[in-house]
Amino acid sequence: MDLKTGVSKQSDHRWITRQLGLSDANAVIALRHQALKELEHHDNYVMEDDERKFVEDHLGSAGVSFGFYDNGCLVAYTALTLDLCAADTEYEYEHLINRDGTEKWGALAATLVVPEYRRRGIQHAAIKLRLDYAKRCGTERLGVTVSPYNQASLSNLLSNGGSIQGIETYDDGRTRFLIAFECRQKSVSFGIPEQVIVPCHNVNLHRRLLAENYIGKRIINTGVDSYITYARKEG
Repeated sequence: MDLKTGVSKQSDHRWITRQLGLSDANAVIALRHQALKELEHHDNYVMEDDERKFVEDHLGSAGVSFGFYDNGCLVAYTALTLDLCAADTEYEYEHLINRDGTEKWGALAATLVVPEYRRRGIQHAAIKLRLDYAKRCGTERLGVTVSPYNQASLSNLLSNGGSIQGIETYDDGRTRFLIAFECRQKSVSFGIPEQVIVPCHNVNLHRRLLAENYIGKRIINTGVDSYITYARKEG
């Protein structure tokens, strides 16, 4: 990701990226509707109760958003919440957030890509872009919730330094992994390597390991099933 020129490069693909403003809200909403109509699994992403409010909040008061353009057309967008508590959107991350005020938590709020541009590296570029921006703004940790069915996002997030640190089932029946990123230079120590491999959809086993101070480190796709590997965190 070349932030100076605003040109993203992944393999032989190039996009122009720029920070979006309120004048881009209608284009973002249209892109969201297009992307949400053609999800690879219906649980991968759930439409917001108020789509316009969510979009506009992340074009100003709650965070920032960036657009990915190809030949002048918006083909993807990504949103970042800079301070979950200030934005009053921390409820999804209650399991993770330290409420004594010592850490500033943000969130990788959304990334949506139109179908014909998926699997071209945009998700990867969007993660890097938001991590870099959050670090510059003083955000200390970032959270993101991901469906166990969303294999592509899980792979991208874990391979870019995220770790599964919780799992929640919400009132509407959705189950989500809670993934955290450290924006500061902070090492996490692990004991003797102990590879525990769990099928993505074995929610009870994920809960048990996370309660025992394990964190999920990577995803393994076999072509038939997907698994998360866990390691026990020291301390």
